Amino acid sequence: MKLKFDKMEFAGALGDLGTFVPIFISLVAINGINPTLTLILIVLLYIFCGFYYNLPITVQPLKAIAAIAIASGFNAFVISAAGILMGIILLLLAITGFINFLVRIFSRLIVRGIQLGVGLMLIRTSWALITKPIDSQTGLLPVKFGVSVDLIILFVSIIIMFVFLWNKRFPASTGILSFEIMVSILNGQANTATLQLFPTQKFSLSIPSFDSFIKAFFLLVLPQLPLTLGNAVVATKDVARKYFGKQAEKVTERSLSIGMGIANIFAGLTGGMPVCHGSSGLTAHYSFGARSGGACVIIGSLYLGLSLIFRNGVTEIFKLIPHSIIGIMLFYVGFKHASLISDLKDKKEIFIALGIAIIALFTNNLAIAYGLGIALWYSLRIV
Repeated sequence: MKLKFDKMEFAGALGDLGTFVPIFISLVAINGINPTLTLILIVLLYIFCGFYYNLPITVQPLKAIAAIAIASGFNAFVISAAGILMGIILLLLAITGFINFLVRIFSRLIVRGIQLGVGLMLIRTSWALITKPIDSQTGLLPVKFGVSVDLIILFVSIIIMFVFLWNKRFPASTGILSFEIMVSILNGQANTATLQLFPTQKFSLSIPSFDSFIKAFFLLVLPQLPLTLGNAVVATKDVARKYFGKQAEKVTERSLSIGMGIANIFAGLTGGMPVCHGSSGLTAHYSFGARSGGACVIIGSLYLGLSLIFRNGVTEIFKLIPHSIIGIMLFYVGFKHASLISDLKDKKEIFIALGIAIIALFTNNLAIAYGLGIALWYSLRIV
C-alpha cells in the first residue's frame, strides 16, 4: 500500500494534537526543554514511522516522565537524563532480545484493561479541559469572552465535530481546528504580534550531571518503564494489528523499542522532550481518518515547518488551539480507545479488565494498575 496524502490523511494527522500540545507547552514553560529540537526529533521519528511502517504510528511524550517532571518542576537536565536512560534501556532490551521475554507478561486481557483505563483517563482529562481553565504557565488560557459566548463556541465546536466526523469531503478535525483557531486569533489567545520569522538560535548539547542521572532513574525512569513496555510497545502493536491486520506486520516489539531508544538518546543529548509511541495516539490518528503513513509525514512536515519558521516561538502558535477544542478531541479519542475492550466476552476477563481500568483511573498511575492487574490475572489462573 502506498502512502496517502489526501484530506482524510491530513485530518487524521491532526488527531493526536490533544495529547501532544498541553504536555509540550507545559514542559517548555515550566521545565525549560528546547522546543525547536523537540519538534525536530518528533519530525524525524514521525517521518521514519510513516515510511517504515506505512501506518499512522503516533509519536507522543513519555507521559509518566512528563507528568512527574511538570508536577515536581524538574529542570531540563533531569529530563534529558531520563531520556538518555530510557533510550539506553530500550535499545538494550531490543538488541538482547529480552524485550520479547518481558512483553509475554502482558496478556491481551491486561492490555485491554489498560486501554480501557487510558480511555477513561482521556475522557476525564477532556472534561477538565472543557470546563476548567488551565494554569497560565502552560499558556492554555481560557477565552476572554463572556460565559454565554464560551458555551456557544463550545457547542458549535461539538456540532462541527459530530456533523463532519463521517464526512470525507470535510474532515471533522480540520473543521473544528480551523474554527477554533480563528476564534483564538480574534480573542488574542496567543501573543502572535511578537513572533519573529526565522529567528536565530544557538544549538548546544545537553550533558546532565551524575546527580541528574540518579534523580532521573529513580523518580522518572522507574515509574515510566512499565508504562512504556505495556502501552508504547505491547498495546501499540496490538492496536495496530486490530486496525490494520497484516499491514501491521512490521510493528513489532523490537522495531518499536529500537526506534524509541534512538529517539530518546537524541532527545536527552539535545535537551528535548522524551518521546514514545502510544496505542491511544494510534487510535486518535485512525479515528479522525488516517489510514497510512502519509498522516505521519504530514504532521511531521507541519511540525518541521513550524520549528524552522518560528523556532522557540512555536509555543505561541500552539496556544492558538484552545483547551476546549483539545478537550473535545480527547473525549472522542478516549471513547474510541475505551471501546477496544468490546472484544472481551468472558465475564471473568471483563471483571479483571474493569478492575485494572478503575485502579488506573483512581490512582492515576498505570504502572500500579499494570502490577496489580498482572498479579490478579496470574493468581486467578493458578486458582
